[in-house]
Amino acid sequence: MSKNILRRNSYIKYSIIDHFKRYKWVYLFLFVCLILGLILGFVIGFKKADNFSLADLPDSVLVDFINKKISAASLFFSRICSFLGLIFLFWCINCKKFLSFITFIIIFYKAFLIGINCAILMSIYKFGGAINVFFVILPTHLISLFCLLAWGAVCIYFAFKEKTIGYSTFSGCFFREAKGVLFVVILGAILCCLLECLILPHISTAIFIGIN
Repeated sequence: MSKNILRRNSYIKYSIIDHFKRYKWVYLFLFVCLILGLILGFVIGFKKADNFSLADLPDSVLVDFINKKISAASLFFSRICSFLGLIFLFWCINCKKFLSFITFIIIFYKAFLIGINCAILMSIYKFGGAINVFFVILPTHLISLFCLLAWGAVCIYFAFKEKTIGYSTFSGCFFREAKGVLFVVILGAILCCLLECLILPHISTAIFIGIN
C-alpha cells in the first residue's frame, strides 16, 4: 500500500517537473505579460482614481454583485462561463501559430483588468476595499488567471511544435496529451470561483455595502 502511494507521488512529482520543463519558455513570456498587465492596471487605476467611480469598474458582474443586483450563484456561473469561453478561445486561436500572439494579448489584458479593478476598489473603499482585494479578489482572480495561463502555454507549445510533434491542437492526440492539464486548469478555476463566491458575500456585506 505504502509503495503504491510512494509510486503515485513520484509519478505526480515527475509529471509536474516535466510539464514545467517542457513549457518553461512559454510560461516565462506569458508570465511577463501577466506581470506587466497587472502593474499597468494598478498604476493607471491609482493615477486616475479621482476620475473613477464604482460604475467605471471594468468588472460589471462584480459591480452588480456589490449593488446586490445579482446573487453569489449568478456571480459564480458568470465567472465559470467566462473562463470556459476563454479556454475554448485559446484552443481555437492556437490552431495556427501566427494567431498565438492573441493569447499573450488576452493574458496581458486580463491581468490589466484585474489590476485596475483592484486599484479602483481600494481607492473607493479605502481600508475595506484593500481587505477585499488582498484577501479575496486578487488571490482568486490571479489563481484563475494562472490556470488560464497554463492552458495557454500548452496550446501555444503545440501550435509551434505542430510539425515536430505531428499533430495540431485540433487533433485527438492533442487532447490525450493535454487532458491532465485541462482537468487541473478547470478544477482550479472552479475552486477559485467557488471560493470567491462563498467568502466575498460575507466580507462585502460589512465592507462594500456598509461603507457605501
